[in-house]
Amino acid sequence: MFEFLGEYWKEYTVQNNELIFAARHAGVSLDGLLPTQVVKFLDRLRLEVPPEVRSSVKLAPRDSFDDFLLQQPEWKQDLIQNRTFGEGVSSFMDVLYQHDVADGICIVSDGSVKGHNMTYGWVIANPKTEAVLVEGKGPGWGLGSSLRAEAFGLLVANVFLCLMCKYVNRLEPVKVKNVADNKTLIDRCIEHLEYKDLYPNAVMDSERDAMEEAFREATSPPLTAEFEWVRGHQNDDESLDKLSTESRLNILADRLA
Repeated sequence: MFEFLGEYWKEYTVQNNELIFAARHAGVSLDGLLPTQVVKFLDRLRLEVPPEVRSSVKLAPRDSFDDFLLQQPEWKQDLIQNRTFGEGVSSFMDVLYQHDVADGICIVSDGSVKGHNMTYGWVIANPKTEAVLVEGKGPGWGLGSSLRAEAFGLLVANVFLCLMCKYVNRLEPVKVKNVADNKTLIDRCIEHLEYKDLYPNAVMDSERDAMEEAFREATSPPLTAEFEWVRGHQNDDESLDKLSTESRLNILADRLA
């Protein structure tokens, strides 16, 4: 974003919901740029085209999400095919609106394995109302293991969320709490928050490929990730109304898997 101050221009970037000064310019080419105004919505910065400008400017039509998806790697296309919006949700902007109102969203994923056949399920939900915004399921790849199946659930939900943000040009941070009932998966992700480069022992961990890809997607901007373990199958010995939001959503993810 650029701001004209009479004799020079200031360039800003948006980081953590703040305008950060990036550079000073003597002149800026206005080709392809639109006038904008900075407004606040739910304590978050928004860059909006003023109505009088919007009405006089014709923007190029945006590709459909399916067309956009065809431009992505084939493995990502395959993973997120089987997804549906939750009740009352009809667009990606509905999902982001729920995020902004709740100041975050929750991904709860689960996996199942029989022999070497793996399946996973995942939900994206409003953590305050428990409203399911998006849900999905599908088969995992590779030799079957519980950890690998769980990692696929975490991976696919975050692949979808990253692509959704990219499609709608979401720049502001999206806060995501990632929840799973596989403690090894969650512990590794929490540990991974402390380092960037893989060290030899970490590379030798089981199912490292799936887990590493899941972590990479979960921490790709604009996503900011935290990870939380929840004990699975709590409905076996507790009534649903006594369980936490994360536990109830885990039951749903388990059913999808």
